[in-house]
Amino acid sequence: MPQIKFDRELFNDFVYNYILFNESRYLVERGSAGSGKSVGAAQKIIMRTVSERNHRFVLTRKFGNTIRKSQYKLLCDYIRNYNLTELFNIRDTDMTITCPSTSSEIIACGVDEPEKIKSLADPTGIWYEEPTELTPQEFRQMSLRLRGDREFYKQEILTFNPISEMHWIRDEFFPPEIEQAVNGNWKEGQGGSATMIKYLDVGGGKKVPFQSTMVHSTYMDNKFIDDEYKAILLDLKDKDPYFYQVYCLGQWGVMGELVFHRPWEIKTEFPEEFDYTMYGFDWGYHHPSALVKVGIKDTEYYVQEKLYQNKTTRENLIRQIAEEGLIEDTNDIIFYDSAEPELKEIFDDYKLNARPSMKGKNSVMAGLDYMKNAKIYSHPENINLNKELQTYKWAVDKDEKPIEGKVLKINDDCIDAARYPIYTHSRLSEPRVGFSN
Repeated sequence: MPQIKFDRELFNDFVYNYILFNESRYLVERGSAGSGKSVGAAQKIIMRTVSERNHRFVLTRKFGNTIRKSQYKLLCDYIRNYNLTELFNIRDTDMTITCPSTSSEIIACGVDEPEKIKSLADPTGIWYEEPTELTPQEFRQMSLRLRGDREFYKQEILTFNPISEMHWIRDEFFPPEIEQAVNGNWKEGQGGSATMIKYLDVGGGKKVPFQSTMVHSTYMDNKFIDDEYKAILLDLKDKDPYFYQVYCLGQWGVMGELVFHRPWEIKTEFPEEFDYTMYGFDWGYHHPSALVKVGIKDTEYYVQEKLYQNKTTRENLIRQIAEEGLIEDTNDIIFYDSAEPELKEIFDDYKLNARPSMKGKNSVMAGLDYMKNAKIYSHPENINLNKELQTYKWAVDKDEKPIEGKVLKINDDCIDAARYPIYTHSRLSEPRVGFSN
């Protein structure tokens, strides 16, 4: 087996100290946005895959088809960026990564794939991305698959933003004494950690230690994060206490009043043909740009996320949309924010049919009111849109009371992109009343 050496400088301190060599059954990584927790999990999986024989690590999320854009992409990017491609065989069709020299592999399996879960043979580790999407029963169903004798330790890794202090993950893994220890051990640049050990009686007078390690990290523990992203996170302090608590500090959030009390229903299958198709585009640079496809069938809307990325100019982004064929029929209309009139000329240059969305007094609130009462479906692959819908809330005053008619302009890029075509289409479809000559 070839000798492989990883540069210590490729790892954040909290990853090196708490993640890479931890052997607890549960390794629970709670953190802010941009803390590097998912990268740390990916690094550990890569290291174990190239150093342990017959290893089988499972990547899982609520919906199997969301793994491609999250864990699987992160692992593939890491392998390619650090020149490890000669060590692995990557098969995109079923999201499988194998290491021939160790006969170890990484496979993908969603919680929504019961038949695939039943067929999982001897997994040696599981990585749950955003386990906050799961019910306790779904989590235990996956956890019970990890069994059997191996020459190395079995581990389940959980990486997530702590979106609600009422979540079952807090009750299960962060009892008060552990919460206090994790927070008390945290040091800027190094993260924080605490370990909980239970001794379980398995009969015959034998007690087995059962160990869980909880890790807390923030953007301050990620030495690779850029200053612009830090500024965006710090700006949350004056905008919303909930987002600042969760996405900047990595602490459990107390959710305020959501805009969408009735969440959009998620459907794994959309109609093959729509009565009408249109697109919505919201541009940002530091904040992500988003492109969504909206299909209409029998007065119901079906939204599909097509693009979500930041730090790309208008010109380059629209060129990418055109060259990658993200607009399936160039006759379909792309509605964009009417406050960005310069977009029209760029879309025209690439022969894309773009028009400004309908604007007017209180048009944002009117659009949201319409969307709250319309029947709108989202798809499991809409990773960013679905996350936005869970946290899109009203702005609050200094007493944390909702401000009437004002939404918090954070994590709303896909929602805005969907609002442009849906609301504009609804207005254009309104019956007109007039008099004949």
